[in-house]
Amino acid sequence: MKASSCALQKVRVLVLLVPAVLAASGCGLFDQLEFEHLALPEPDTTHLEEDKYRERYQSTRDPNAIRWLLAHRIENGMDRSQVEAAIGQPGQRELNDHVFKKNNNAFRTGDKTYKYGPDNKGHSYYLIYRENKLVGFDPTVFQGDANDPWDNLEEE
Repeated sequence: MKASSCALQKVRVLVLLVPAVLAASGCGLFDQLEFEHLALPEPDTTHLEEDKYRERYQSTRDPNAIRWLLAHRIENGMDRSQVEAAIGQPGQRELNDHVFKKNNNAFRTGDKTYKYGPDNKGHSYYLIYRENKLVGFDPTVFQGDANDPWDNLEEE
């Protein structure tokens, strides 16, 4: 059992234990208390799903796992530490990044490029930051199956 679910179980026990102690002690306030708002939410399934994809990418370098993370968890304006936490690995600074910035009005010469990967098919993913914030990122590029190179191409 993970530490976070252990802590949740302890809180649930405590939430259930307090009313029982109050009732047993004959506390007059017990009748006036409302406990519906004390119910703890179930773990967020999207976080569980995110953890599953991150762990799969880390263990197998599955391209579909990192593409899912890029499509569903990464967005413009995130700082580099947030992106790296979502992917589960630090990016590697790409010093020869003029190729990404050349003939592209979205990026500036001072922007910094970081490489994530490679995945198990040899693909690396390059993200560009301006003042430590992700810029020029389109998550829709990463939707679909990594095995189908035509999946995300727009018709001309």
